[in-house]
Amino acid sequence: MKDLEFSKYTSNLDGVVLVDADQEKFHLVVDESFLRKLDQLLLDRDRRRAQKPAPKVVEAVEPAPRLDPVPRNPAEAISAVRGWYPGTDRMTSQTSVEEALILNLKSRMIQLPPLIFDESWASEKRKGGGWIVSFSFLLAGQARVAEWIVDDVKREVRAGNSLAEELQVYDSAKAKASQADKGKARLGRRRRA
Repeated sequence: MKDLEFSKYTSNLDGVVLVDADQEKFHLVVDESFLRKLDQLLLDRDRRRAQKPAPKVVEAVEPAPRLDPVPRNPAEAISAVRGWYPGTDRMTSQTSVEEALILNLKSRMIQLPPLIFDESWASEKRKGGGWIVSFSFLLAGQARVAEWIVDDVKREVRAGNSLAEELQVYDSAKAKASQADKGKARLGRRRRA
């Protein structure tokens, strides 16, 4: 089987011209029956993917580490949150808060340049000790703020609100489902137009 690449549309727009590595041209007629077959192939592929459950890899990892050293100023508190690996009693996330935050924002179609990303962090001292670290961004024109608490007694970082809980761990399955929903919504808008 030869590898073919798209070259151009035919002059009467009834198909496409494909070329191989030797620049030999092949004419592919795109008609109604071809499109139906292609749709069926894509639907079958999606069904097969949906039927195969993704293998769950759960590694036994030590509980979340403790902060060492305890942050003494706002910059150290922000750095502690960005580098923290959230965890439960059973396992620790394989991605840091910062990595998960970037991936989660990308899945929501929010890409911040590094300078703006760095300026979106803020920190303030808590009355009871420790720090409150926040990350602010816009989503659909609305300001969103995720907050984390840097506890200097327990020497840990924990989510301070539900948005932080959601953004500190990246779930690729949720991100793919979100992208599929957005794609379906766009397709629906096109069909209505």
